[in-house]
Amino acid sequence: MLTCNTYDLNGVLIIALEDKNETADDRQPSLRESLYKAIEAHQDSRFALDLSAVNYMASSDIGFLITLKRRIESRKGKLVMYEVDPYILDALRMMKLLQFFTIVETRADAILQLSA
Repeated sequence: MLTCNTYDLNGVLIIALEDKNETADDRQPSLRESLYKAIEAHQDSRFALDLSAVNYMASSDIGFLITLKRRIESRKGKLVMYEVDPYILDALRMMKLLQFFTIVETRADAILQLSA
């Protein structure tokens, strides 16, 4: 099950996902909805997704990433993902989603990309 923490870094909302290695439960939809609300409430339109604590994603998690990106783009925002595990990169590559997401190596790279 994915959980998340958010914090602001110079106007960029950092969304840090973490894999709790637990089975999915009824809290997952409410966690996603609270994240969507945080995105809508954030005044700046720049978002960085920290995947350093995630080494596996189910297809529903990847669907969540797609929805997250679309919600951010509907606000004319930009999402950059960083510290993506090679396994997840391979999954995104196989699904032909690498061109859909902006992916960089580090948080500093993400902030730089969002500042451009």
